[in-house]
Amino acid sequence: MNKQMADSVDHTKDGNCSGCGQCCSCLLILSEGEIAKIKKYLKEHPEVKMNDRNSALQNKFVDVCPFLNDENECEIYSVRPQICSRFICSRFKDPNYKPLDHSYKKIVNMVETFMNKECSNAPDIKELNKMYQEKKREAGIK
Repeated sequence: MNKQMADSVDHTKDGNCSGCGQCCSCLLILSEGEIAKIKKYLKEHPEVKMNDRNSALQNKFVDVCPFLNDENECEIYSVRPQICSRFICSRFKDPNYKPLDHSYKKIVNMVETFMNKECSNAPDIKELNKMYQEKKREAGIK
């Protein structure tokens, strides 16, 4: 397993999540390994509930992770993606922070990926990934 993915980094005060939900987006940058790890966790933990805040009747896309419950707690906290675990809570910035390695990542719609449900009002992921790959090339990231 990728060493970076295995490292858990916590940038919250005293390791406690404040429940602000700022790190809980529906469109995240994940690796295939992170997707597999979450899917395995979901199979092993059928009690995990996903909250789809996007309905076909809505005109606007709600960019909130389906694993964020009504109490603003992460349902998959122990296997949350690296981009979530390394999120810097603005009040508690870490001076030793190192940016993520984006070379093997892609943008993922968490609802479509983990709920196997189409999110018709969501941004076009293929188009977002094309732009993301172009920005990575421009930045010299392979």
